[in-house]
Amino acid sequence: MKLSTELLGELAHIFNEEFGIKLTPVQVKEMANLLIFWFG
Repeated sequence: MKLSTELLGELAHIFNEEFGIKLTPVQVKEMANLLIFWFG
């Protein structure tokens, strides 16, 4: 599962808006890779 830069940016924005968590797209990618690793 490849994540596009656009999607990562959108996810970072959602985390910021919904949870007040400021993440860079790189951090979002790292988190997503962990989730994929755990649940994939």
